[in-house]
Amino acid sequence: MEDGIDVLESLGDGKRVLCVGPPMTGKREFLVNLVRGAAPLDREALVVSTDASASTLLDRYPGSFNPGHAGIVDCTGTDLPDRDPVLESVPSPADLTGVAVAVSKALERIGDRSGGLHRPLIGIDSLATLSIYTDFDRLFRFLHSLGGQAVDRGGLFLATLDSDGLDPQSTARLRSTADGRIEFRNRNEFRFVGVGDTERGWVESTPNGSVEVDLGTAATDDDADRTSGAPDASTAPRVGASQGSSLAAFIERTLAGGPTLTLCNVDDGHDTGAVESHFARLNVAVRPTSLDVEAPRNLALLHDGDDLLAASPIEAVSSALDAADPETDPVSVLEAAPQKLFASRAVDRRTLLGISRTIERLAVGDDGGDLHAGFQSLSNLLEDPETMSVYERLNETGVTVHLYGVADADLPGWDGLTAHGLPEPELEDAWFLVYEPPEDDTDRGGTLVTLEDDQGVYRGFWSYDPEVVASTRSFVESTYLP
Repeated sequence: MEDGIDVLESLGDGKRVLCVGPPMTGKREFLVNLVRGAAPLDREALVVSTDASASTLLDRYPGSFNPGHAGIVDCTGTDLPDRDPVLESVPSPADLTGVAVAVSKALERIGDRSGGLHRPLIGIDSLATLSIYTDFDRLFRFLHSLGGQAVDRGGLFLATLDSDGLDPQSTARLRSTADGRIEFRNRNEFRFVGVGDTERGWVESTPNGSVEVDLGTAATDDDADRTSGAPDASTAPRVGASQGSSLAAFIERTLAGGPTLTLCNVDDGHDTGAVESHFARLNVAVRPTSLDVEAPRNLALLHDGDDLLAASPIEAVSSALDAADPETDPVSVLEAAPQKLFASRAVDRRTLLGISRTIERLAVGDDGGDLHAGFQSLSNLLEDPETMSVYERLNETGVTVHLYGVADADLPGWDGLTAHGLPEPELEDAWFLVYEPPEDDTDRGGTLVTLEDDQGVYRGFWSYDPEVVASTRSFVESTYLP
């Protein structure tokens, strides 16, 4: 099997396929190999990348994105490189409507280059990241619409998902609408379930996509999904965040000063829940207000103090958030909303795990850099095999790792890993992660900082903005390092 060609031919046409497995088991590489294999088959391919920038993908997988047949929709908010494949950008994965518009534009441009769309491949990497920014029902509708752009043309729609990325009910719902799935394990082993060559069982792929060894039995849809489900949230320690802690104050300082969305004269019965939830995630304070005048009614005003940034009818905002459709007219308050700092208020452990995985993937892709991670208790790392595997991989890539938490376990003595079992009470409450790449690296870093207020309920922020990342690293090092 060379460069994904055999996989594409085995999968057939007009299919929706879910690529699922533990973190860092080769799902992205598998998807890129299919992109590489599309051009020799005179097929077009488009990758929607939520975590890795277009520059990163092009540098890391040279020759995989044929300029005449392939493209990337970069959802990281970084500047697009001046390179040959079709490239489109979106400020962040939170803008599903923007993603839909970018995909539509990219497919049109690819079709112009290749003489039309011929059984196109559309791949999303990854669903776990998209789910962080929106509710599942909206994500589900978005995937159905996006997949149709490939399937209706006789092509393929694939989406990657970490096995701990969604709750079991949501994962089951996705699987029920897919024609089949490709399961991954270890670092580069996969098997077909319900589509493709299901008789092969587990096979091992090399970095260029060729299959070398048959490793096990064939898969069936009746098999228990050994790669599904997140670690049991009940194993998290019961703690309560100290409001007077230095970390709590740092969170408040970082989140302070965001813009406000004022909802003016909202009619009774008008549901603004989706609007409020979306903007709260963007660290925008939402304030309903009743004015002394009759008009305007049902209007959303985005402002920074007295400076008006944008205004839109609330109905238009709600419709755009609900549709995630490339035909949706632009909505000014959505376009003007900041998308650099995201607030996590009363979020659960699974959501934080998804955010953590996106940051850890950034670190694994680089040769170096520094990662600081707070685990509440150091034993939490040892009790989670998937996370342990991730940090073993990080250690192998040359990333300098500092781990923080209550010293209730002895961690492996890996070179490049230092465990800081500290007495600070707030570390019992703290789940944080900050990664900064090497100074000469153009890849982005990321940070997540939260405190546990109640059993399994956290508040804080996450960001990929370089200034926020640098500020968080400075705080962690000055506060917790000896």
